[in-house]
Amino acid sequence: MDPGRYIRAALEAAGTFDTTLSTRSEWVEWLETWFTPSPLYDDEADALEQMAGYKDELDTSVLLPQADWDDLAAEGGRVEAHVSGAIDYLELPETTEKKVWTGTAQVVLTYSRTAEGQSYSYEDTVRVSVQVVCGGDSVPTPGSAQRPSDCKVVRFFDEAVG
Repeated sequence: MDPGRYIRAALEAAGTFDTTLSTRSEWVEWLETWFTPSPLYDDEADALEQMAGYKDELDTSVLLPQADWDDLAAEGGRVEAHVSGAIDYLELPETTEKKVWTGTAQVVLTYSRTAEGQSYSYEDTVRVSVQVVCGGDSVPTPGSAQRPSDCKVVRFFDEAVG
């Protein structure tokens, strides 16, 4: 898969959920299967430690907080994310050499919920970034059909970069 398609898919996955089909914890756990240790670290222990930090950052700083999830869940809410427009890339020789790409895009989040018997929806647009490795040394999720060269997320950023 090419980095652009995977960046688009990862950004949309991080913003798409249905509170009637899963808990926030289940959604976060699923998103964590997209991760792989960063090939930018030569030491495996350092890469694993950094990945744990990136997963924590995803949960605490990137994704919808638990209280907001609960408010949305009380109204049977769901959100669908769609990347709008082009992806901007942060070009760094040290990351390109390791087949790591950082992409930033506008993502339109469409919220749907029901309050007092009335269904309604609204949109919010955010600019977000993700770093992925494609064709390099990614670690497949255990029990999946993934291969070591498949695209995987290294990091979702808590603010747009580049």
